[in-house]
Amino acid sequence: MKPLVPEVSVNGEVISAEAIAAEVQNHPAPKGKPGLAWKGAARALVLRSLILQAARKDGLSADPQEVGTDKFETDEEALIRAYMEAAIDPDEVTDEACSTYYSDPKHAIYAPNLYMPAHILIAARPEDKAARAAAKEKAQAIFETVKAQPENIGRIAKTASDCPSKDDGGMLGQIGDGDTVPEFEAALKDIPAG
Repeated sequence: MKPLVPEVSVNGEVISAEAIAAEVQNHPAPKGKPGLAWKGAARALVLRSLILQAARKDGLSADPQEVGTDKFETDEEALIRAYMEAAIDPDEVTDEACSTYYSDPKHAIYAPNLYMPAHILIAARPEDKAARAAAKEKAQAIFETVKAQPENIGRIAKTASDCPSKDDGGMLGQIGDGDTVPEFEAALKDIPAG
């Protein structure tokens, strides 16, 4: 089987496709996008290689430390730790600094978007221009009715929608990012709740 990405060379040090394949398990990717996991694994191994090369160039050495009961770092992990300790001088973290950081809305932690939309589908074949024009006209009339009476969307969906969800008042259940087509998701993000 041909690898998604060939071997990689970092300052003359080769990282084999087999090594990248072994690292892939540590890099999740969306369904159908294995190349993203492969790239993540390759990137991680490149960074590891660069850090180890820099540590050796600086003449660093380190004894493996115990990281758990009878579990010790490998020689390379110890060298990476030693390099990071020598190269990084972090600012002191105070409770006040943490509070300031996390009170800023741009640093808030959010769950992925989750929607519970109801919709009304007016179907028309893409190649049938007359049917599409009629569907657009019908959809516009339904839209005006729903806009005036949003609380009645379920009743309207039961009589007007071409989607099987009409039996549930047009409810699609819970959906998240990536569950529908991009155009539908873009519309969901622009519609206020309710």
